[in-house]
Amino acid sequence: MRGRVGLGKSGERGTMRRPERDPDVRIRSASRPVSVLGVWVLATLLVACGGQTGVRAAPAAAADTMAAARPDSATAGLVGGGDTSLVRVAREVLPAVERESGLAATRPLAVARTTRKRLETYMLGEFEQDLPPARARAVEETYSRLGLLPDSLDLPTFLRKLYLEQVVGYYDPGRDTLYVREGVTDAEFRPVLVHEMTHALQDEHMDLDSLMRARQDDNDATTAAHAALEGQATYVMLEWLLRQRTGADVDLATMRSLVDMVSGTDLLSAGASSMPELASAPPFIRASLVFPYQAGLSFIQALWEGHPGRPAPLGVDMPTSTEQVLHPAHFLSDTRDVPTGIRFTADSASLEGGWRDAHTDDLGEFETRFFLATFLGDTARARSAARGWDGDRYRLLRRCAAGTGAAEDGPAAPSCPEAFVWASVWDGPEAAAAFSTAVDEAFAARYGSRGAGSRSGPGSPSAADTIPGAGRVITVSRATMEGRPTVLVIDRPLGVDAAPIRAAARFRLAGGS
Repeated sequence: MRGRVGLGKSGERGTMRRPERDPDVRIRSASRPVSVLGVWVLATLLVACGGQTGVRAAPAAAADTMAAARPDSATAGLVGGGDTSLVRVAREVLPAVERESGLAATRPLAVARTTRKRLETYMLGEFEQDLPPARARAVEETYSRLGLLPDSLDLPTFLRKLYLEQVVGYYDPGRDTLYVREGVTDAEFRPVLVHEMTHALQDEHMDLDSLMRARQDDNDATTAAHAALEGQATYVMLEWLLRQRTGADVDLATMRSLVDMVSGTDLLSAGASSMPELASAPPFIRASLVFPYQAGLSFIQALWEGHPGRPAPLGVDMPTSTEQVLHPAHFLSDTRDVPTGIRFTADSASLEGGWRDAHTDDLGEFETRFFLATFLGDTARARSAARGWDGDRYRLLRRCAAGTGAAEDGPAAPSCPEAFVWASVWDGPEAAAAFSTAVDEAFAARYGSRGAGSRSGPGSPSAADTIPGAGRVITVSRATMEGRPTVLVIDRPLGVDAAPIRAAARFRLAGGS
């Protein structure tokens, strides 16, 4: 669902020496659209709660100084461009961005205006490269199989419309330039500039292109990296906004109640009335869009509470799973909770019965609990059942040719059937048992059943549902592998030989904790 992100290597906390780059080469996977939606909802929140945050206004002289920062000559020399008004604003806010982010500017940054047409052309080109048609179809089919996206959705077309509806600019690290659409007002531009200049400083200290590539086959690590990057930029922007609104010197690390309030606000619903594409987005897409900003903000606050000096969430301080983002204590503990890898033992080419991989990746704790919440209708239970996640891997299988072997449980399946196998490992037996019960109920509800057909009792090591109306068979099995509790879900068509799918579902654990 997202641009691919990855982790570069770093010998120092939060910093990395960047390789030399050709300034004319666009690093497409690190570019991002800039939206004013979250900025203005957050600004409204800060205005509304300014008197309830415990922040006292600074003396007038201090407030004036903050409102009209005067950069020194060294800082001024780091910002350039042809639009004098943009350059002036960028030079004014850069010292604050450096201070709040804990990242120093080390190379020139340009700011420039661009037309809407050029901006859209660029963003559509980047989108096509980041989400090629074949991958887009595979992702779309996977989440449709899970019931999180409607079968009728054309995902690439919808996402293009959604991004273009919100976009006001983008930061291109290949050119070290922040582009802003013509017609964007100064009031709109300033907080967006603070947010995106934080991304520019992140790119100076860690090669975001390498970051993207290293995690391109790990959806959960991608989401975690985005949360770290967007969380830091949102944190810096919020502190800047709060200073502008109150005239006070504030530190969000001491304002847990404010961060909790912002993290609990439905930002997308708040802005959906003026954005029809956003208003029509499936809940899963909406949740995926907002997660990096809100959960990332809470993660950064926890990181900076525990590590004075504001280390950037780069290198060793970048989370590798949404579990670490959702539960920062798992990340900050002396024995960091690292996800356990899972590998299916049979590769796609060796699968029998004509089955082949259509897509393989992982969900992570965030998407696992979203799936459970969607079909259990109980957010609290979903969160509880997903807690204890320690790693997962799925494969969406498809057979578009006649298979071998006799069907064991009914009439012939459709000509191009799909099967979904999902392996996961858990922190302990109780966590695995809670998840297996919840996921069995969720899949049954996803196909319009609450346990129709043959099903083992609650709490047993395995459960199976045959759902004739949907033409599916769901099997949920618990086991112990290398001393670790595991859960395996197989969602297959009714009326096909189960043996090849079971063989495709065999897996091994690989490292982690």
